[in-house]
Amino acid sequence: MKNSKKVVSNKIKQNLDYESWVCLLIISLILISVNDQVLLFIIFSLIIICSIIKRDKQEEEKEISKKYKNIIIGEIEIKPEDVNKDIQIINSYENIKRINNYENDEDDLKNENEKEIKKNIRIKINGKLIQFSYTYKFKKEGKYLIEYAIKINLTNTNHLFCNCRNITNLNLTKFNTQKITNMYCMFSNCSSLTNLDLSDFNTQNVIDMYGMFSNCSSLTNLNLSNFNTGNVTNMSCIFNGCSSLTKLDLSNFSTHKVTTMDNMFANCKSLTNLDLSNFNTQNVTDMGSMFSYCDSLQKLNLSNFNTQKVTDMYFMFYDCKSLISLDLSNFNIQNVNDMDGMFNNCYSLKKNNIISKVDKILNLLN
Repeated sequence: MKNSKKVVSNKIKQNLDYESWVCLLIISLILISVNDQVLLFIIFSLIIICSIIKRDKQEEEKEISKKYKNIIIGEIEIKPEDVNKDIQIINSYENIKRINNYENDEDDLKNENEKEIKKNIRIKINGKLIQFSYTYKFKKEGKYLIEYAIKINLTNTNHLFCNCRNITNLNLTKFNTQKITNMYCMFSNCSSLTNLDLSDFNTQNVIDMYGMFSNCSSLTNLNLSNFNTGNVTNMSCIFNGCSSLTKLDLSNFSTHKVTTMDNMFANCKSLTNLDLSNFNTQNVTDMGSMFSYCDSLQKLNLSNFNTQKVTDMYFMFYDCKSLISLDLSNFNIQNVNDMDGMFNNCYSLKKNNIISKVDKILNLLN
């Protein structure tokens, strides 16, 4: 019996943590006091086996941590009505297609990131690894910490957090976006997000930002200070429905390659000021509903806008009820086909408060 104890002692030293030693000591004292050496040996063996398993798991976790270097930390809030329901925690094109009953891939987004997401993302909730799933059933109300560990540098994040309505916070400072080309609807419908700091995002290769923040209706602070948009061609709906944003700094935005800006700021109902003096719109063809429902905007200077390629301006300023001053001094509408409802419901805007060289634009005002 003594020899058996000596053989296992080294393994015990290597694998047992402090708590295990305490438990082992207490159990040993009890068993020694009742002189049950057989049971003592069994207990020793079980503890050694458990400790080896624990060590192997820890080593596996360390190895995984080396591979999964891209980390996104979030917070999710579960309300009483959300308990035991399927709550969206991550998304994908296939899931969006199912939700919206899309039938033809060629008519919609390509399923480029589906396999990448399933194979290369691990999700932990309150530190516990869960089996990969787009939704999760939470057993209790309250706030939960959610961690997304990503093995590779993704090239496509379209719809990644789309419809994750319970996520209240996302920390993306350790998320490598250098290779991403598509951010289509990445945060769309994250209606509980109030703050989003993307100052560490590398967007130099991104081409598509369609609907990226659309319907983030609770968002009050959005930091895009380091966004490189030099290769972006699609900005349609990018801020559509950001109804709580009161300010938006886009001074670093490069838009010389952008072709579509329709609904870009639509439903930004709380925006009181918007400086687009650095915008280069020389290649834009669609500005339909670009500022529609911007209820709080009072002044808008678009004197730098080049509209020579624009074909659509329908509902461009629709329902801008507070707008009292508008500078369109360099607007060229020679290629515009649709100007329907351009100034509809602009109740505060008068002809003498619009700066324009084009009579057709002035005559549209009711």
